Amino acid sequence: MPHEEVREHLRMRRRLSVTIPAPAAVVTAAVEARVGGFTQPAEADVTTLIAELPHPPITDADLEVTVTGAPADTTTVTFTTTSHVRIPYWGWFTAPLIRAGLKRSLRIAADRVTATATDTDDPPRPRGSRIVPDVAFTPEQARSLAVICAVIAIANLGASLLGQNASYIANTFHASDRALGIALAVTRTGVLVSLIAGAFSDRVGRRRLVLISLAGLCLANLISAVAPTFGVVAGSQVFTRGFINALLVIGGIIAVEEAPDGARAFAVSMFSLAAGFGFGIGVAMLALNDLGPQVWRIEFAVSALGLLLVPILAKQITETRRFEALANKVPSTRARWREMFGRTYGMRFVLLAGIAFLSNILAAPSSQLTNRFLDQVQHFSAPQISLFRAVTAGLPGLLAVLIAGRLVDQRGRRPIACIGLAGGSLLQIGFFLGTGWSLWATGTASIFTAALAGIALGTLDTELFPTEARGTANALVVVVSVLGSVVGLVLAGALADPLGGLGRAIALMALAPIVAAVFLVPRLPEGARQTLEEISPSQLPRLPEG
Repeated sequence: MPHEEVREHLRMRRRLSVTIPAPAAVVTAAVEARVGGFTQPAEADVTTLIAELPHPPITDADLEVTVTGAPADTTTVTFTTTSHVRIPYWGWFTAPLIRAGLKRSLRIAADRVTATATDTDDPPRPRGSRIVPDVAFTPEQARSLAVICAVIAIANLGASLLGQNASYIANTFHASDRALGIALAVTRTGVLVSLIAGAFSDRVGRRRLVLISLAGLCLANLISAVAPTFGVVAGSQVFTRGFINALLVIGGIIAVEEAPDGARAFAVSMFSLAAGFGFGIGVAMLALNDLGPQVWRIEFAVSALGLLLVPILAKQITETRRFEALANKVPSTRARWREMFGRTYGMRFVLLAGIAFLSNILAAPSSQLTNRFLDQVQHFSAPQISLFRAVTAGLPGLLAVLIAGRLVDQRGRRPIACIGLAGGSLLQIGFFLGTGWSLWATGTASIFTAALAGIALGTLDTELFPTEARGTANALVVVVSVLGSVVGLVLAGALADPLGGLGRAIALMALAPIVAAVFLVPRLPEGARQTLEEISPSQLPRLPEG
C-alpha cells in the first residue's frame, strides 16, 4: 500500500493520502464502517465524509475523508485532520507533539479502511509515541495544564536562585560552609507555609492558593534582592521555599486532577518539565556572576518581576472540575483526619512520607550544594558550572522527563520508581566521588533516573489520596520530605571535614534512598490504569439527594 504524506504548513494540520486497490463504492463503505461519519455533497466521482479520528491526541481534531475514484478499480483516499486548539504559553513546544499524534491517528485510520476495503486483516497498530499518550486531552484540559505549567516555570525560576547562587551569596557576606548549610536548612522551615496552603486548598479550592503562593514567592525574592545581611536573605528565602513547595503541591494536584485517565503521569511530566524550564533559566543566569560579586541580586530582582504576571494568570487559571464537583456534593470539603490517615489511607501516607524523607536526605544536599562542590572541590569557574549544568541537565533532562511520563503511564508507577531511586542513588555516588569525564557521564545519567523516580512518585503522591485530602496529605508529605532535606543538609555540612570533602559527605547520603527503593516503594499501591475515584474514593458523606 503506497502512502504519500502531504505536509501542510497550516497550524495543527496533517494530511495522509492512500491508494487502495478497490472500487470507490467499496472504499466509501469501508470508511463508513471503520471510522464512521456522514457524507458531504461533492463533485462527481468524489465523496467527502466527515468522520471521527481514531485515537486523537486532542479531542477537537476534525477528520475529513475524501474518496476519489480512479481507473482500474483503484481509489485514492485523502485523510485530513485539523486541530483548532490554542495552547497558551507553550504552543511552540506542544504543537510538534500534537502534530505527531495527529499523524499517528491518520495512519491508524488509513490502515483500518485499507484492510476492510481489501478484505485483509488489520495490520498491527503503529507503534505508540514514546512521548505522547494514547488518550486524548480535551482543549480545556490542555489549556489548564499549560497555564499551571507557566505558573510553575515562573515560580521555580525564583526558587532556584538560592541554590544556584548559594556560594556567591555566602562569599558576599563572608559566610562559612557551616553557616551556609545551616541557612539552607533553616529555609526549609518555610514548609509550614506550604502545609497551610495545602490544607486551605482542600477547603477553598486550588486556584486561589496558587495565585497567593506565586505572588508571595515573588515578594520574598524582592526582599532577597535588596537584603542588607545574610540573615535577611535566609529569612526571606524561608518564604520563598514555603511558597514554591505550596505551588509544587497544589500545581501538581491541578495537573493530575485535570488530566485524562491514562495520561496523569504525562501531565506530571509536563508540569515537571515546566519547573525544569524555570530552573534552567536560573542556571543560565548563573554565568552572570562573573561580572561582579553581587550580580546575584539582579537575578532575584528579575524573579520578582513575576508579580506583574499574576493578574494575567488570574484570568486564565480555573478551578479543577473534581474539586468543584466534590464541593457541590458534600456538606464540607474539610478532610476528616481520622479517616484520611486511618485504616484506608494511613499506610499509604506512612510509606510515601518515609520515601520522601529518605529520598531528600540525598536530594537536598545534591541539588543545593552541587555548585559549591563544583566550585570548591572541582575548581570550576561560574561559566564552567553553567556549561556543566546546561550540558548534563539541559537536553538530557528534557528528554528524560518526556520519556519518563510515558513510561510511568505504560509500565506502572512502582517499578519505575524503584529503578529510578536505586539507580539514581548509585549514579550520584559515582558523581560525587568522581573526577574528570566521569562527572559529566554520571551527572547526565543521574538526570534520567531522577526523572523516572520523580514522575512516578509525584504521580502517586496525588493519586493515593482522595480529592478532599490531596492538598493536606501532599503538604504533609512535603513536610516530612523537608525534614529529610534538613537532615541531609546538616549531615553533609557537618561530615564534609571529617570525611575529607563535601563530595564524600554527599555520596554517603545516597544510601538513604536506596533503602527506600528496596523496602518501601514495593509496598505502595499501583495507580496506573485506574481512575482517581477508583484508586482513592472519597471518605466524606454526601449531601442528600434533592
